[in-house]
Amino acid sequence: MPQLDGDVFIPRDGIQDAMHGDHVLAKIQRLGGVAGAQRAEGRIIRILGRAHATVVGLFRYGTQHNVVLPYDVRIQHEVEIPRGNELTPGLWKKLGFSGADEISIRSRRIPRLDELDGAVVNVELLRYPHGGASATGRVIEILGRPGDLGVDTEIIIRKHHLPHSFSAEVLDEAERGAKPVDEIQRAGREDFRHLPIVTIDGETARDFDERRLRRAPRGWRLAFASPHRRCRALCSNGERSRPEARLRGTSVYFPDRAVPMLPEAFRMACVRSSRARIAWS
Repeated sequence: MPQLDGDVFIPRDGIQDAMHGDHVLAKIQRLGGVAGAQRAEGRIIRILGRAHATVVGLFRYGTQHNVVLPYDVRIQHEVEIPRGNELTPGLWKKLGFSGADEISIRSRRIPRLDELDGAVVNVELLRYPHGGASATGRVIEILGRPGDLGVDTEIIIRKHHLPHSFSAEVLDEAERGAKPVDEIQRAGREDFRHLPIVTIDGETARDFDERRLRRAPRGWRLAFASPHRRCRALCSNGERSRPEARLRGTSVYFPDRAVPMLPEAFRMACVRSSRARIAWS
């Protein structure tokens, strides 16, 4: 492998069936530049791993087939939506179709729906681009209309594949783990409930970082005890909660909402002022 300065440039006709973010094997076809700082041009010869299981985009009805135009301009393939795959479960119910209709969908007349025409949708990819054929998919979510309040946030969440929902198993474990502190949990811990607690966040904050006053040799000082440390103590033994929290790493904040790192049961158990809770400090 020569010493390259920067990435390997792949021209449009060398992309083959790859999509933005895929792991690929590329062959270098041309080198340029000077010795020690060469630039390369190549083509993709194999796709090793796909980056996108879903794509968010704009749904459009067509004369021959329906398509979704990805919002990520780096994804240059439109997604074809086969007949019937534009219907979410809610739309199936609205049209009075049953599950058996999926088999005989070609014999049914599916009207153009206002909910879909020009809507922002999330699509599960059923087939990736191959041999010049378009990717195909099915609509799994209708997010709203371009420009609607909150739709931009929903686009970003799905465009970057941010985990934004919890499984039933994680939610159940959180409910069980957020129960009041018992005597066994208190054993061996120092009790700071008699010390004054202050928050550094306002009333509209989505979480509350705290400082507790603690006596030091030269007076009082502030010690850190954040909700995340308390929540870490709560879910440290959770078989399902810990991997979920590690996957997310942190909460993600938007102007109108937040994508939390932990289920609400854990978060509320961490910030309730009238409730005893354990913490790592």
